[in-house]
Amino acid sequence: MMSSNLFINYSLGAMLTMYKIFGVRFTNFLVNKTAGEVFTSGETVKSLTKDIEELSKRNIKGVGNYVAEGLHSMDER
Repeated sequence: MMSSNLFINYSLGAMLTMYKIFGVRFTNFLVNKTAGEVFTSGETVKSLTKDIEELSKRNIKGVGNYVAEGLHSMDER
C-alpha cells in the first residue's frame, strides 16, 4: 500500500472523511484491525512499551515516533 501513489496521495483525505462519517473511535478500530498493526504498536503508551521491550529482547532497536523528534541522538533511552 505504501508504494502506491493513490494510497499516499489520498489516505489523509480518506481518513478525515471516515472520521466525519463513522467517527474517530470506529475508524481507528478499522485501521487497527486491518493494516494498522503492521505500521503501529497500538494506540496506548503501554502497548508501545510492551512492543519495544519485546523487540529489545531480540536485539532490535525501537523508538516511539512521538518522542523521536526531540532526541539529541538515537541512543537516548
